Amino acid sequence: MTVVSWPGVCTFTEAGVAGKIGVNSAGLGVHFNVLRHASDHADIGVPVHVVARRILDEASTVEEATELARSARLSASSVITVVTADRARCLELSPAGVSVVDPVDGVLWHANHFLDAALAPGERTTVDVSTTLARGSWLRAHAAELGAADLTARARSLCAHTEDGAAVCAHPDMSLPAHERWESLATISLDVVAGRMHVHTGGPCSVAPESWAEFGVRRAVSTTAR
Repeated sequence: MTVVSWPGVCTFTEAGVAGKIGVNSAGLGVHFNVLRHASDHADIGVPVHVVARRILDEASTVEEATELARSARLSASSVITVVTADRARCLELSPAGVSVVDPVDGVLWHANHFLDAALAPGERTTVDVSTTLARGSWLRAHAAELGAADLTARARSLCAHTEDGAAVCAHPDMSLPAHERWESLATISLDVVAGRMHVHTGGPCSVAPESWAEFGVRRAVSTTAR
């Protein structure tokens, strides 16, 4: 009899949320961005965080993650970026459907607005409040600078602020209402090959080599009994 253990999971999340950003022991990781779409509704649906957690629990490939996402009946929207050692893909989730965004010229990026041509017309992000479009443009323009092998150098390359034209690294504007004081609370780097997650408390402009906290999972193990 051959027994294959379920993948171990290491996830960064919030109170009451099943899963968000993380890695599993099968060599797959996910990132998570909130989206808003015209098809979002208040009826019962699978929470998007549960979709992210199920991907971490059950998927070992980008294709498996895609099929899991498409199997869920949703009531809200988000994008889950799925990464393995040799592939990456953004899964744009909405009640209207699940679309995929694959890398272009080896680069994959996402902010908080839809990129897929079929779903983008239903975009409901409040662009006069959100900086998502500016952040997306900045990421595209600086893609070549974001590929450093060293995680600290890679994080520091994201140090764009409001005065730079895009609040990739966000600091709260205390003159605004509390619900509009956007802030980068954590900077997270995934090492899917090693099954490790590095977390810095705060935005990328305050990252230092010694500021990372490291977490990880054990690899899935197969055993055979006779």
